[in-house]
Order: sequence, then C-alpha cells, then structure tokens
Amino acid sequence: MEAYVQAKQAAKLAGSLLSDSLIMCYHLYLKKVNSNSEDTEGDYIESLLPILEELTRKIKGSKHFSNIENMNPDSEKFQIWNCLRSLMVDQNLKKADMNCLYNGLKETHFLYTMNIMAIAQLHPIEPSKFNLDRSIDQALEIDSIIEQILLMTVSLYALSTELRFWDEANKKGKPEEVLCDELINEYRGSSCLKRTSELWIGRSLEFAYTYLPHNAPLAEQIFSIYSKLYSTTKYMIVSFFL
Repeated sequence: MEAYVQAKQAAKLAGSLLSDSLIMCYHLYLKKVNSNSEDTEGDYIESLLPILEELTRKIKGSKHFSNIENMNPDSEKFQIWNCLRSLMVDQNLKKADMNCLYNGLKETHFLYTMNIMAIAQLHPIEPSKFNLDRSIDQALEIDSIIEQILLMTVSLYALSTELRFWDEANKKGKPEEVLCDELINEYRGSSCLKRTSELWIGRSLEFAYTYLPHNAPLAEQIFSIYSKLYSTTKYMIVSFFL
C-alpha cells in the first residue's frame, strides 16, 4: 500500500507547485502593471493568472484537500501569497480561459500521448529539486503548468484507487494484505472508504474535465473509469461541469 503514500505525497507536491506558480504569476503580473509594459509574455501571464487562481482556490477552498495542501496560515509562503494577493484587489482580471494553454499544441504533444499508466510510472523527483535551476519564466511555461495539472489529476485518481482496493479487501476479509501505517491511522474502523474513494475520483474527474481538453487520453480514461464504477453518462458529467 506504499502506492497510497506516494499518491498522497504527489498530491501534496502538485498542490504546492500550483500555489508556487500562482505566487510567481502574481509577481510577474504586478511587475508588468507597475512598468506599464505591453508584450506577448505579459499577455500570457495575464491569461494564466486567473487559471492558477481558480486551480489554487479549488484546492484551498475544499475541506477535502485539508490533508494534502501544505500552505498553512503560519507559513512564510502563505504570508507572501497573502501580501501579493492584497496588491491584486483593484486589478480586473480576465476570466479563466484554458485556450491560453492548449491552443496551438501539436498532436504529438505529451498531453495527447500520456495516459494514467505513463504518468504513474514516471521516475519520482524530490520536491526540493523540482524547480532547481529553473527561472520564474521556465516554471510558468505552458508545459510546466500542464504537467502540474496532470500530476494533480492522476494523484487524486491514485488516492481513489488505493482506497477502493482496501475497501474491496475489507469486503473479502483480507484487509491486512493492503494495510500501511498511514491508511491504518486515517481509516481504521471507518465505514466511509467507498464514499471517500468516490470523492477522490470525482475530484480527479473535475480536474480532468474542467482543466484538460476532453480529447486528452487522461481525461478520456478518467471519465471511462468513473462511468464504469458509478454508471454515469458522459452527458451528465459534461453538463455538471459546464
């Protein structure tokens, strides 16, 4: 059941990276506003900012993410975020438009070739080394943001899958086969494993259908698995997220 621990760590990393990206985006946006500069890069940052705000709000605004989001009010990171956010009060931002990330991507782009298994099998990277030697501009590149969205989507799916495995093992009377200390501490004696598993895959589906192109293999896989498990039609899902 180490997969559960790894999925949880990956979700923490994805949440941390997205909030870091938002802080960096605030910095570049305010720099652009204060310098009154007009350039293509500034337009991209202006379009990216509402996307990162919405993604971070989805993570921070839900009690279900409280155990994976590490931006606590006492941290230096939160203080920086709060200070920059206060400077944005009078700014009229655009609405989040995912086209700023996906317009112009070729069919050979990794977004259209990566599936759940391919992403899950990527070699792990220490969080402290993830943005090592990368400039702010590099960290906010389109591919970097897409990677963060994919990581969050797959991590939530993996959390759901591992809880479902334990729930199935419980029903067969063999929970010891999938136990790990972290699962024991969080869910021992719990009767809500199935509901929690459904919640996580629901959040994974929400990320996939709100922030990924619907023809991306990952989005199609998440939908297919959710439909198989919970007998939900594609029309119902698309209507819910519109």
